Amino acid sequence: VLGDNDLFYLAGNAPESGTEPWVSDGTAEGTYILQDTHPGAESARSVHYRIAHDGIVYFLLHVRDADGSVQLWRSGGTMASTSMIKAVGYDFEYHSFLVYGDKIAFFNFIDPYHELWVSDGTTEGTQMIFTLDADNSLDYFDVVNGHMLFAGMDQGYPTAFHRSDGTEAGTGPFVGFKSHDSPSGRREL
Repeated sequence: VLGDNDLFYLAGNAPESGTEPWVSDGTAEGTYILQDTHPGAESARSVHYRIAHDGIVYFLLHVRDADGSVQLWRSGGTMASTSMIKAVGYDFEYHSFLVYGDKIAFFNFIDPYHELWVSDGTTEGTQMIFTLDADNSLDYFDVVNGHMLFAGMDQGYPTAFHRSDGTEAGTGPFVGFKSHDSPSGRREL
């Protein structure tokens, strides 16, 4: 991922630290580990950079522990600005991140649910706000006219079209087209 500050963020692997978050300005001396998040050669399972916003790059770190937890991290390109924000699940598949106002938002998939998370870059400001029962896919996730819009597929049927204002109370279905928005069956609006 290329950050707002013209730095390239990557997953690097060194014998003493294993797989960890690294950054580069394109020179040998400007390429270094951002943080040894899990000291020793055991390291993280993987590092996935997802989005840059306001000079900060957000990434997911898949931890090598018994439950395979996943942590959301942030970095401004220096060791001092790199820190874990919050654990956001375990052994999940993740979907596109996007910028929503002054926050980032993302879905993660923990079978059979897709969880919508929002974050302002702090532990307190990072929370899961909605669970979409869409066991097959998340087909659409974008910002349109000031709302996050999303829809998926569940048991072969499209879910209702959902919108969110970034809060739990302001997130839910708003229109369905022979849609399936709950395990109980289809509904038309």
